[in-house]
Amino acid sequence: MAGTDVLHILLALCCLASAHDIYVPEEKVIHHLLDDLYPYSRHARPVTNPSETVVVKQGFSLISVDVKKEDPKQSILLESMGWLFMEWTDPRLKWDPREFDGVEMINLPATEIWVPDILLYNSENELGASPSEFLAVISYSGQVIWVPMLKSTVTCPADGRNYQCHWKFGSWTNTMARVSPEMAEDSVNLLMSSFTYNSQWEVHNVSAIQRFPEYPCCPGIYPYITYGVELGKREGRGEDE
Repeated sequence: MAGTDVLHILLALCCLASAHDIYVPEEKVIHHLLDDLYPYSRHARPVTNPSETVVVKQGFSLISVDVKKEDPKQSILLESMGWLFMEWTDPRLKWDPREFDGVEMINLPATEIWVPDILLYNSENELGASPSEFLAVISYSGQVIWVPMLKSTVTCPADGRNYQCHWKFGSWTNTMARVSPEMAEDSVNLLMSSFTYNSQWEVHNVSAIQRFPEYPCCPGIYPYITYGVELGKREGRGEDE
């Protein structure tokens, strides 16, 4: 083997060793949480007692709306962009910052941790499944905040000259005894806090209401939260525009 080849191999090994010697505090926290203590299972609810309930604070904020189909006497088909705010506590994701160089917060893909199966019930497309590519923000206290963007299509029935649009969110499989969604503080103002101006449509009224129904098929209470807006055409906009 030529001397230059040996030199190249030695340099490569040195670089590899140096890469493994790099200390990244946040990486140490992640390894500690997901690997060291126990194999973390994203399929298990974050409770230390099976009788406990996971409380999920929830909010919804519209960003934009676009009417895809309109029947003035019946309904409109509304496509919207928004973000869904969710916050809960996972006791498995706690650590002491003093043991990890002061790291108090990390970000993880939602696919690596437990997330609530909260879906948009009245979606006209793909059951309104929550997107998983958005990172969750995790605090050393175990607090998890996940704010995925959500593109959805809903049908808004006509109500006089305006249309009543609703987004109905709830857990798909968990009763209130297992996962309990609760409205975030100031949910009504949050709903329109990120809304961008629309040249054709304007919002007249907003609402946020929680219900606690029971269904004949399944025992238990399945709470959901409905966020609503009343849309009307801006003055001067004809029905043919």
